[in-house]
Amino acid sequence: MVSKAYPGKCRICQEETTKRTYASHFKKVHFSKVGDEQYLILVDTPSPSPFWLFLLANPNAQLTDLDIILRDIWLECCNHLSAFTIGGCEYQSESFSEDISSTKSMNVALKKVIGPGSVFSHEYDFGSTTYLRLKVIDVVNTDDADGKVTFIGRNSMPEIKCHKCGEQAGQICQDCMEGDEWVFCSSCAETHTCDEEMLIRITNSPRSGECGYDGGMYDNE
Repeated sequence: MVSKAYPGKCRICQEETTKRTYASHFKKVHFSKVGDEQYLILVDTPSPSPFWLFLLANPNAQLTDLDIILRDIWLECCNHLSAFTIGGCEYQSESFSEDISSTKSMNVALKKVIGPGSVFSHEYDFGSTTYLRLKVIDVVNTDDADGKVTFIGRNSMPEIKCHKCGEQAGQICQDCMEGDEWVFCSSCAETHTCDEEMLIRITNSPRSGECGYDGGMYDNE
């Protein structure tokens, strides 16, 4: 699950690391024998991609707390519904099923549903869905947690080249996403023939380009 060396950075100490090495970096540099016990959680995508996050989660926090921070970092655009799937059971942000026995609420403590080694999934928006994969890498003691769930590391902004000129791209045309050319630098975007309203910025998120998503609350760091 953490085999490829996608580059990124530790948000605590700003040291450059990778998806593959972040967990060992954290345990070497940020471990504290007297610190609070936390789940060390890797978040990435089911299919290979450059996107990854590391989080610390208090075992007493709830799934809804985990859902909120995923929305804040990577997902939130239009307050869509979301769900975790853990051990074949679905935990929804809101239940809209007539068969209430088929889903459960996210208002449940993490320690009741996950533990070290747990692998589970998250979906945001049941229309243009963004799928995430989560794994509890370890239980660690640290002084660096600052809430129920703490954002501690992420991938660097991927290099995405303009389909016309090869320079760094900054915008996506939502109308052309199924075609051959749909990412543009600022200069090429000015000459693109689609409606200007269809152009949105590229973000450091697996939801980039979906449903008008324009970035998360940490993107300007």
